[in-house]
Amino acid sequence: MRPDTKSDKDIIVRRTVVSNEDAPARAAARSSLTPDRKQLSDLLRDGSEWKKEIRSEEWTKVQRKRYRNRFIGLKGKAEILPNCTFKAADETWLLPHELAVLGTVDNNFGYFGKSAVDMSQIIKGILRGRPFGGVALLWRKSIFTSVSVIPCLSDRIAAIKITVSERTMLFFSIYMPTNTPDNFVEFCNCLSEVAAIVESSGTENIYIMGDFNAHPGELFETELLNFCNEQQWSCADYVMLGRFSGTFSFISDVCGSKRWLDHCIVTEAALRTVCDVEIYEDVYWSDHFPLVVHINLGIVAMNTSVKYQDWQRDPAIWGTREVTQVDNYFRLCTESLSALNVPFDVSQCGDSLCCNEGHRQSIDIFYNNMISLIRKAAILSGNSEKSVWRRHAVPGWNKYVRDAHRQARQAFINWKFYGEPRCGPLYVTMREKGKTFKEKLKFCQNNAEQIKLDILGAEHKGKNFKRFWKLTQKLSPKPSIPVSVNSISNPKDIADLFMNHFKVDPVLQPSTRSECARSTKSRVPVQFSTDEIKYVIKSMTRGKSPGHDSLSVEHFQCAGPQLLRVLTALYNLCIQHSYLPNALMRTIVVPIAKNKTGDLSNKENYRPISLATIAAKVLDGVLERRVGKYFNIHDAQFGFQPGLSTETAIMALKDTVSSARIGCSIHGNMINSISYADDMVLLSPSISALRRLLKTCEEYAEFYIHMASDTMLKRARS
Repeated sequence: MRPDTKSDKDIIVRRTVVSNEDAPARAAARSSLTPDRKQLSDLLRDGSEWKKEIRSEEWTKVQRKRYRNRFIGLKGKAEILPNCTFKAADETWLLPHELAVLGTVDNNFGYFGKSAVDMSQIIKGILRGRPFGGVALLWRKSIFTSVSVIPCLSDRIAAIKITVSERTMLFFSIYMPTNTPDNFVEFCNCLSEVAAIVESSGTENIYIMGDFNAHPGELFETELLNFCNEQQWSCADYVMLGRFSGTFSFISDVCGSKRWLDHCIVTEAALRTVCDVEIYEDVYWSDHFPLVVHINLGIVAMNTSVKYQDWQRDPAIWGTREVTQVDNYFRLCTESLSALNVPFDVSQCGDSLCCNEGHRQSIDIFYNNMISLIRKAAILSGNSEKSVWRRHAVPGWNKYVRDAHRQARQAFINWKFYGEPRCGPLYVTMREKGKTFKEKLKFCQNNAEQIKLDILGAEHKGKNFKRFWKLTQKLSPKPSIPVSVNSISNPKDIADLFMNHFKVDPVLQPSTRSECARSTKSRVPVQFSTDEIKYVIKSMTRGKSPGHDSLSVEHFQCAGPQLLRVLTALYNLCIQHSYLPNALMRTIVVPIAKNKTGDLSNKENYRPISLATIAAKVLDGVLERRVGKYFNIHDAQFGFQPGLSTETAIMALKDTVSSARIGCSIHGNMINSISYADDMVLLSPSISALRRLLKTCEEYAEFYIHMASDTMLKRARS
């Protein structure tokens, strides 16, 4: 990787760089250092004595040089061009204790490498066979200052994460096995590990470079393209050079065949940054030619998604729990809350205007202790294992794929248990079951939309409308998260922007009367009972979003009678002292897009919703039951009424407009309005008729509610 001459922001990713300028000189040196020697048969025939060869200084120097440059092969001189910034290499041939040699190539480069040599094959310091495999990554330290290594299980994969100006990129160096049916399983395992690492990385800019041993039209290349289609990735060198362009990156020393084995796989976001791809055929390096990828760092997408490793799910959230977990939660809440006592001095105070800071602190402590005990019980009774973020479900998995997946997995386990044989019935069964599973999975992926519609039709036919509408909402595309809002890209600054935008100054100011200014105390007669609180909690709808304390209505409904006692005492203390704890009133404000197809980078296109604590919701419900019976709500109030809504008001207006007998005749039916949700459109054959309809709507707004509201309300409720 190096700056391109076309643009200062362009960089080049290249697998290897070497020079062949001194190749003839090295060949001459090797020939001069290897004089004619007698073979063992000559010594036995002549009867001469075997003498140990004395190594000259020139021979030692050459061997040290070859040892230092072994990671790029035995041909050429290891060099890094001055304007190169990144390298990915494979077949380093280094032993584990020799990886430090990578750091001697250039002091300006950082490095990370992995050895594929099994040290158990070294017996008494002697390596059986030659070194093999190994991958490495090198980067210029002055340009890439924030680099972290991504752990990989396979010795064929090395990965690092680079961050430049809030732009995160993931680079892989990969070395696949040779293209044979026996290595197909290992090839697929390497691709699966790469996909798992990418999925958990939280970044969109992925570059996977190396020797895939995937020539166009062969087994590995077909599987690689299928894998890219499933992941919605692309082969950058195919896109830029053309799959059937006759390009090659490998020449066999044995038969001279030309093959295209080296590739660069990128994600959709990374493909937009690729400017050009080249293969340097004039570089003399083993039997592979360097693959060069030009990248423009200036258009690398910034991080817009939440990283799972940075955002941890609160274990106190209710989620999905089994019966045993609910019973355990009930037991823990009963034991802990039964030991929570009400502050005695606060309970004896009956001053509604009490300003004693000690009493208020006692109420805060009492509330915080209650929430802490409930959270502790929820955590201890919940799942002990860590939450696993799974990929999106494949439509039709249970119907078409699940049985095939179970059989393929069992066949693979049996094949693994018996030593991974390369032939025989176990190997054949494993291959056939795996092929069947992939075919059915590919069928579901290719027909995902039709399968979703079939599921919707089945739910509607079975009159399961709740699940039908839930699945329908999932089909609607969700808007992507904007990179910036009002030209602000920092997450904290965006939060402050919305806080100031949604902030509403209170109309009433807190009382400033001091405690010493009052000489009389007024006892507050309002007292809540456990039955009232129990009724409100029981009638609340489950499945709502929790507040900042991660507690929801499920926590209160399953906590047991001791929670009712504590809540009753808490609410009575709050009413007696005209005080609510700050932690109880704290809410989380979430911006929701008004128009999902509009400008998501404009703050005016958002409305706020508040996620209150469950304790505040229960108190609100209790107060509504107490105070609601003293209010007389006007009959024209459709909103915030049980069984009524603004849609009911539209229906009432539509009935009034329909009685005007004005409209357009469509198939013999008189239609003068079309309504959807809270909107209604008037239809009229002429301007004069439209004016009459508008006049009818005006009369409805002025007089109709007072004359016919009772009739309409009864009709709507019925």
